Amino acid sequence: MNFIRLTTMLINPSTIRTIAISDTRYTIHFTSERFQGHMLFGSGVVASYSAEIVLDKEKNSTDYRMLQCWLSKNM
Repeated sequence: MNFIRLTTMLINPSTIRTIAISDTRYTIHFTSERFQGHMLFGSGVVASYSAEIVLDKEKNSTDYRMLQCWLSKNM
């Protein structure tokens, strides 16, 4: 399995749910991995949040090009 190498992290592609593609931005949505909740006297609330990374063409140009290259190889 090939990891996606960005400047400050490696991403395991099996953890990616979707990649939203626009003209100047990639948004990587991951499977749910954050859980938060409270329990009090037998009742409570639990919520999950999915993590995401936004790669902008101007702000994150190196990472944007790396993901663009990975996408072109794997599509």
